[in-house]
Amino acid sequence: MAFERAAAVGLTMGLALVACSSCRRQDSESPHFDLALADDKSPFAPEKVTFDDTVTKPRLLALAACAEATVGGGGHATPWISQGNFVQKSWCAGQGARERCVIAEASEDDRDQHAVELSTLHYGDASPYFGINLSALWVPPSDGWSASFSFSENGKGVEGEGFGLVFSLYRASSGRFAADRAPVDSLRLGRPYEYVVFENAKPPYVAPTVPLRDDLARFVQSAESMRDAGSALLEKTRSDTARFLASHAAKVRVDGPYRGGGIPPAFTLRDATPAEEAAELAKANAHFDHDEALLRDHYREMYAALLKAFPVDRCMK
Repeated sequence: MAFERAAAVGLTMGLALVACSSCRRQDSESPHFDLALADDKSPFAPEKVTFDDTVTKPRLLALAACAEATVGGGGHATPWISQGNFVQKSWCAGQGARERCVIAEASEDDRDQHAVELSTLHYGDASPYFGINLSALWVPPSDGWSASFSFSENGKGVEGEGFGLVFSLYRASSGRFAADRAPVDSLRLGRPYEYVVFENAKPPYVAPTVPLRDDLARFVQSAESMRDAGSALLEKTRSDTARFLASHAAKVRVDGPYRGGGIPPAFTLRDATPAEEAAELAKANAHFDHDEALLRDHYREMYAALLKAFPVDRCMK
């Protein structure tokens, strides 16, 4: 997924949880790729194949229509392409968009790009298909807020289930170097959402009992609903983090010497001192104070960028 900047803020949002190495996608910008085929060996189209339930096909078709209406008129689209266990179609526009409309971490800060990737999955070379994965990215031509949206459901262990919203603020036009392109601020929300302490430990994650799409609706119905749901999420995670540190269950990782060969060093875990726990709590509170203020002050601009990335308010029903 293109929205992972976890190391910068000690945050994890594990949506693309690939369960087996044979299920990983190929590089869609590789010169070697296969056009996806339907069961009758004609070019793939969702209408031509069987899905393992009655809701995925109409949902996939509706999302494809939304992507075409949102991006297709001013850009171009790829055919349905086979990538391992994934069958994917992409749309993109803008001078910053990559060849074959790929959303990639290396270019996610390039200005003036709009891209949508939509895919479904299968276990073999034929039906039944299952699951939906959607990624959308919109980056302004120069400065302002960008938005990235990701959604995955019914991945059956091949891909994790959840959604993510990432907003990045740019204050200068894209430059030649990565530092020139980088945002000056960012905010992440989603499901799952976890805060990491001591760079290796996080509170036990309890998945929400609310169905995935109902939970998503709380964030995307309007700018105000996104503000309120996001604020509640940040406050809950703040509280969970404080309780985790107070329980003294968080351990500090101590790496051994690096012995070369690209092999990570062995490490041990030790108890945190009271001073370390207090410092980590202060760090966490500063992080949540920052994110809550950013959301409160800029939720309207963030939501407007989100709708430019993908019309989540009407297409993610």
